[in-house]
Parts: sequence; C-alpha cells; structure tokens
Amino acid sequence: MTIKETFPLFSSKFESQNQSFWEDELVGVTFYSFIKFVECVFYEKSVEGTDEFHSCAKYLLQDILSPKANPTNEELEVLQFLQFYICVRSASFLSQNGIFTQVHDWLVWSISDKIDYGIEVTFLLERINIFFHSKIPFITHNVTSTYIEWLTTLFYYSRHQGGLKELANLILNQEIHRLSYLPKNYGMDYEESQALNLLCQVLAWSINNQETKGYQLAPLIKGWIPKLEPLNQKLANLQLATGGAQFTDKKPEFYAKEVIDNFSQYCKGHELLHALAIYYTTNLHELESDFDLMDKGFTDYLNSISDLNEDSKKYEKGRIFGIIRGIVMTCLKEGKAKLAFHILSKFYEKTPFYNKHLFLALNINKQICSFILDNIVVLGNELSTDEYRQLIYVSNKFLGTKISLHDDPEFVLEEPKYLGIPDKDLGIDFEKKLSNYYSNHILKDSPIKDFENLVILPGYQHPIQPLMIKELGRSAPINCSFEEPKPSKKIEKVLLWCYGTLSSDRELELISEILQKSGVLVDAVNILEESKESFLKKYNNPEYDIIWIATHGNYDHMIPHKSTLSILPNVEITVKELAISQTEFNNQRLLFLNVCDGATSATHDSLYEHGFGASLASSSQCVISHLWPVETEPALFFGALYSLNISENDFWNSYTKTIGQLCFKGKSALSILTGEFKEIDLKQMEEKLVEGMEKNIYYWGSSVFYN
Repeated sequence: MTIKETFPLFSSKFESQNQSFWEDELVGVTFYSFIKFVECVFYEKSVEGTDEFHSCAKYLLQDILSPKANPTNEELEVLQFLQFYICVRSASFLSQNGIFTQVHDWLVWSISDKIDYGIEVTFLLERINIFFHSKIPFITHNVTSTYIEWLTTLFYYSRHQGGLKELANLILNQEIHRLSYLPKNYGMDYEESQALNLLCQVLAWSINNQETKGYQLAPLIKGWIPKLEPLNQKLANLQLATGGAQFTDKKPEFYAKEVIDNFSQYCKGHELLHALAIYYTTNLHELESDFDLMDKGFTDYLNSISDLNEDSKKYEKGRIFGIIRGIVMTCLKEGKAKLAFHILSKFYEKTPFYNKHLFLALNINKQICSFILDNIVVLGNELSTDEYRQLIYVSNKFLGTKISLHDDPEFVLEEPKYLGIPDKDLGIDFEKKLSNYYSNHILKDSPIKDFENLVILPGYQHPIQPLMIKELGRSAPINCSFEEPKPSKKIEKVLLWCYGTLSSDRELELISEILQKSGVLVDAVNILEESKESFLKKYNNPEYDIIWIATHGNYDHMIPHKSTLSILPNVEITVKELAISQTEFNNQRLLFLNVCDGATSATHDSLYEHGFGASLASSSQCVISHLWPVETEPALFFGALYSLNISENDFWNSYTKTIGQLCFKGKSALSILTGEFKEIDLKQMEEKLVEGMEKNIYYWGSSVFYN
C-alpha cells in the first residue's frame, strides 16, 4: 500500500504541500519523512487552535481504521502502532489545553478500534506487548517514549476528571512491574524527567482512588531523589508533598519546604505556589504574619499564564485550582475567612475587598457543608459516605449531569438519560437531599446573622439561593466575580430583547406593560429591524439599567466558552463575544437572562467561573438567570413577578421577594399579577402553570443571582 492509498482523507487535505512520499510504500525508509510531515502539520494546527488540531488528527485516525485491501502483517503492525502514536500525541496535546472530553475519546481510540464506541469498549491491551517486542525500527525507536506519554496522560486525565478508572486500574495491575524498572533504564529511549513524571501521575492516581498497589511508588520516588538532576529533585519533592509522603518517613510539609528552600530557582508556572500552599497549610500563623513569599508564588504563576486569552486562563485556573484548594479549606476550617478570601482574590487577580462574605465550604471535614463568616464556623449535618453518594446520584439524575466523586472508589459515574436536561419527577427528592446536606436551618440559631455575599466552594449546580430563601427567608448574591459590587443603578430605562421562544411576543408585551405602569422607560426592540452589531451596541449602552434578554440559551457542557444565545434568526452570540465587548459602568446594572442554562457553570471542582452568568457578572453588572433548561410558562411567570417587584426594590431584594412568592404561593401568586393588571390577558399562563408547583423545586429553584 502506498502512503496516499493508506491515508486518503489526510492526503486529500494536505497533499497540496508537494511532499515526495505520497506514492511511496507504507513500510519503507520514506515512512519517517511522512511521520515528520505529520508532526509538522500537527504543530501548525495546534497553533491554529484545539478544534483545528482535533479535526486534523481525526482525519488520520479515520484513515488508519478504515478497511484495507489485503494488508501484510507488517503493514498492520505499523498501522496499529501509528494509531497508538497519533492518539497519544492528540490526547496529550488536548489534555495540556484542558479539553478533557476530547482527551477521553483519544485515550479510548489509542487502544481500541471503533471511533463510534458505545458504553462497552474492548481495549486491546495485548498490543502493548506486541509493540515492545516489535522488530520494526519505527516502533522500536518510539514505543517506550510513546508508552510513557500514554500512561502519563491517562492517569492525569483519570485523576482529574474521574473517567476511564477501570482502564487505569487494569493497566496499573498489568504494568506496575514495568513501571518499577523505569528509574533504572532511562537514557536512550526516554528521559529521566519522563519516567519520573509518569511515576508521579500513577502515584497521585493511586492515592486518589485508594489503589494500594500504586503506593509502592512513593518510597521508590523518595529513594530516587538523591540521584536525580536538581530539576527532577524538585518534581519528586513536589509530588511527595502533594501526595505520597504518608507512605514514606516524612510529612508533606517537609518535602514542600525542600522545594521552597533548595529548588525554588527551578520552579516554573504554578510549582512554587503549590509548594508554598502545602507548607503554609500547616503553618498558617507564618502566612498571616508575612504574605510576601506567597505573593511571589502568585506572581510567578500569573506571569506564566499572562499571554493566554481570558478563556484559556479560566480553563487553566480551573485545571490547577486544586493547588490552593487545600490551604483555602484549611483557612475556612480554622475560621480565617478573610485570609481565605485574600488567597482566592490573588489567584483570580482581583483586588481583595472582603465584605461580610459567607462561605459555604463543602466537605472540608467529612461530608458536611460548613458555614464560615469572619472567624465563626458553623457545621451542617454530617452525611455518611453512602448518604453523600446518594446526594450526588440524585443530583446527577435530576440535573442530567456527570459529577464524579474522585475520592470515592465505590462511586459509579452513570450516563445521564439526557445530558443537561432535568428530570422534574425527581424534584421533590432532589430538594430533600439538598436540604439535608446544606442544613440551612442550622443558621437560624447560629451566631451568623449578617452576611452580604456568598462564596460557594466548590460551586455545584445546586439551587442554593432559592433553597436558603425558602428555609431562612434570606440569602445573598453569589460573588463569583470577586469584585466589589458598585451601587445599584436606579431603574429608569430597560432594554427588552425577546426572540425565538414560544412566549417571546407575550414576554415582550407583558414585561413592557408591567414596567411602563411603574414609570420605567422601556425599549422593546423589533427584532426585524436589528442586527448583531446593533445588539452589541445596545448591550454596551450605559443608558440601560436592565438588559432583559429572553431567548434560547445553548449551553455547551463540554466547551462552556462556546455557549451561545440566539439573538436573531440564524444569528447567535457567544459568551466570549459578550465578555470581550463588555464595558465598565459607574454603577451596577442588571443583566436578566431569561434563558435556559444562562446561569449554568462548569466549575472543575473550584468556583463558579464558566458559562454566561458567571462569566458576565462583575462589579458593573449583576446577572440573574437559570441553572437548567426551564419550561416556557414558569420562566415567563418568574420574569413577570420580578418585573413587578423591581418597581419597589433593588435588584437583589426583588429577587428574594420573587423567589418567596414562587416557593410559598406557587401558581396562586398569579393573583398578584391579575390584581394589578386586570387589562392583561393571563389566561394562557393560568392554564399552563402546574397546580402545586411550589412543592417541586424544579419550577421555582432554577434561578441564580450572581455579582
């Protein structure tokens, strides 16, 4: 087979680059020229972006897996290894860029033969031994380094995302013997740093998943330290500080101090910050008296990502948030909320402004939601491991999400029936389990009385504010921007942009009438006269005190920054476009997004940071939207009540009042509207709203208030 015949899709895209090897045989000396060419193309596409890279690599994979006419055994072996080689390169690149959904696919494809794989995947692990015993030069020269990169990416992905645990465990048991020889045989085929990084990833995964077979790598790494190059001594100490010290004769802070005192000059990116966070976790008194060294750690890290665009920065910070999670949680556990807020503000490059922030810290001490305000710590109900597991199961089923418990080896991640689509029949059970876990009732008789902002760590897709309002009669805005909110605007002029839903026209008419009766000037746009440019111009117009958008929200659960709003026929706008265009105002206005998933946020086990609501909230703009896809009539009902309440209250108090009306009165709250607006026809709303909706959090708990 010629190279062109073997790779028809790939060659059709790139043959124009006039390489001489396309008509040569697959197995031959020119094959190396083809591989070099592939690497060059991959590099070019990686510079263009992750989507371009993914598409390019997939052309090659499709060619490899397409049926071949009478291939020789040697050609088959080359193709199988090339599949392994290409998939590993792709998984590694995408992992480094935080595109973990695609990482999963490339890892599966590396060792299986179906692109459209289902729940059951056959992993062809016997190929690994075939590769290691191959006589083909291309394979023998690349197998060890590719094998190391494969395992490094797999165990990193599985640890951080909770996927492919069974494959990782299978490989750990099969390959632990080979791994233990890596410190003895590095040189020509792989570098010392590659071997060490792999051992560190496998050890970290083993600790996370309580797989005891991997624990033996900790003393192996410790014993290797004196023989390592200084740069790798830093890496080994950092790994044992992070996880593994418990299987040696030293404590984590010992290894962290080694990095700080002896290898800080070799630290790059987040490494010094990581070591400092580990050391100060057990020495908070030192940090409180002198923050300078921690400042240097933040400066080094933030400088290392300064060239990234804002989207990439968010993914990067979400990816490595774990390096400060431990110290933040320790601060909260010890009642040092101001210090925790200071650390978080530094991480997110914000000016610290701590102002009565109530932290909801999840699971800093067993399965408990802790409330922390200043130096006051109040503990909620303690759940058993099984109770907490059931909470996540029900939460996933209700929301249609895939939250995993990485530190619970018995947790089984289930595929949702419909990704991102809630199951309203589970609403009552969902609320009961949330209420038991968040334990808001405990705050009634606690010393925590006065709070003005919420910080929730980690930020799950849970309706915490509506639940608090129902159970306590109060809550607070979620301060996801870490910016000090400016004074609220006086409501004088509102932009109404309603398009594309079954109730767009009714919402435009109803909200206009309610606001105008309150003396508010309303700019109700005629969609037929607008464009994307006019939308952006209006969005950034400081004359508007509320930007009210009712349309289709298209949240991308896998790539949140590419989520879109449908603003016109065949015209969408991304969260990235809105964030880039957003301007600062002298006072804080409201963005009311009456759209599906407008408040949904991917958190990577950190804070709310992705999606429309979390990305667009700032000191100049608070955001109200929904955590899940909402039905037309409840969304319109919510908006109508809010627009009525806003005439007498500020943005936040109007929200609190609206949630109270919905969760206690349900459909009967419609009388508030009919009493005020007898001239408006509300029969359709009355017919479609569900009786007893106040009993199901699905109908009244979807909204979030961010600032």
